[in-house]
Amino acid sequence: MEKMVRNDAQNTREYVLKLEDIHKNFPGTKALDGASLNVYKGKVMGLLGENGAGKSTLMKVLNGIYQKDKGVIYFEGQVVKFNHIRQAQKAGIAMVHQEPHILPDLTIAENVLLGQELMQHRFKINWKAMYKKVDDLLQSLHMKQKAKSLAQGVSIGDQKLLEIAKALSIDAKVIIMDEPTDALTEKEVLRLFEIIRKLCFQGKSIIYISHRMEEIFDICDDITIMRDGQSIIESPISILNYEQIIEKMVGRKLEQITYKGQSILKSKQKVFCAQNISNNQIKPISFEIYQGEVLGFYGLIGAGRTQLARSIYGCYPIVEGELILEGKLIKVKSPYEAIVHGIIYISEDRKIDGLIIGASVRENMSLSTLKSLSNRFGHIDCKKEKEEVNRYIEKFKIKTSSQTQLVQNLSGGNQQKISIAKGLMCHPKLLILDEPTRGIDVAAKREIYRLIHEFKQRGLAILLISSEMPEVIGLSDRLMVMSDRQIKGELELGAITQEAIMKLALG
Repeated sequence: MEKMVRNDAQNTREYVLKLEDIHKNFPGTKALDGASLNVYKGKVMGLLGENGAGKSTLMKVLNGIYQKDKGVIYFEGQVVKFNHIRQAQKAGIAMVHQEPHILPDLTIAENVLLGQELMQHRFKINWKAMYKKVDDLLQSLHMKQKAKSLAQGVSIGDQKLLEIAKALSIDAKVIIMDEPTDALTEKEVLRLFEIIRKLCFQGKSIIYISHRMEEIFDICDDITIMRDGQSIIESPISILNYEQIIEKMVGRKLEQITYKGQSILKSKQKVFCAQNISNNQIKPISFEIYQGEVLGFYGLIGAGRTQLARSIYGCYPIVEGELILEGKLIKVKSPYEAIVHGIIYISEDRKIDGLIIGASVRENMSLSTLKSLSNRFGHIDCKKEKEEVNRYIEKFKIKTSSQTQLVQNLSGGNQQKISIAKGLMCHPKLLILDEPTRGIDVAAKREIYRLIHEFKQRGLAILLISSEMPEVIGLSDRLMVMSDRQIKGELELGAITQEAIMKLALG
């Protein structure tokens, strides 16, 4: 067993939080196997690791959501045990989740102070004090909104800041930030980093969880890397480089996890064609995809890429124009009709649109193909279903204890593989992948890339949407660049560069 390595200089620094030798077992799974974490006063500690490394479980143990089986937690020099999240919050530990928990029909003040309202007496809220406190918090975060206004319509970036406001409202000493820049613009990321630095200057401590390496180097003072439920190394960020961090995360050399697919010459067989399609989500758009081709779509936030994909899939039915699949004119007015025609869409939000996280691996994977797995009386052939699901589990290298394991207990990378496998079980003619590697670690990304190249080699037509420039450049045979809900230009394989993409994306 590899023990956590620490830099000796770390031991002389003042820590506010210390987790030592934390163990947590679930049925059939050892989630934490002696994990440790130090958080220093006024510093940002990056917590890194592949999906399934144990980061989320460790944070849930810290917050009292899970109870540890073994180990000790020290907070401000005292041994503590939190039985539920309210105890952790009362002590001064708060969490900013990846997905903001904002109730749009309540005011900003009600959202920020939900469950901790300021009272005049037992049955009456002190609204004046509430609004004053929240307005002060908003001002400290450089937000223009007012406490009295409804949370409805607040941008995703400001929603993240409202989550930070919740943490500040309880005077949190340690703030956990889980993928805080997910779905933020570059400007919003810079504003968030400015706020984080200000909080650290005030003596707050941050636990920063992210898969984006450039952010880790920009904002973190130290990092702790986890793997297989264990803490592998703690180090100042300044003495490690990108390759060293990745090698510690995955337990092997970086070269061993990279995958370079061989380019396939574009087939002359056209699989799908969109001719001047439009609705209230997109302006007139035309393009075609060939057999064995990855057609990439890139655009800045609000460009309309997802709206285009969901229009083709029938979520927003096409009003004008035509869809042609394998030479035949088709009408798609719903996702069901899209699936019948052979068009499969893998959503960017797997937990909301892609999976039923409270259901099992088998139930999720076979959901879209139950008709083909049933006899003429509508009874599911369970043996056939198990065989088919097992085939995809092995093919996609999905890490699960069994087909009956709940999807919510799997890592993000394995959840994404299940979402893609569910679509592939429908034997699509056109596969639409919307941000297929969003929120998954570097090793899982490489595995998804390998699968995409494999689909391509089998002749599948793929429409790929990605906001990651290196990803869309590396995977695309051709690239469409969108802006203002329409295509601004097309780039052939040899002309796909960052400069050319940004020139079109910025209009």
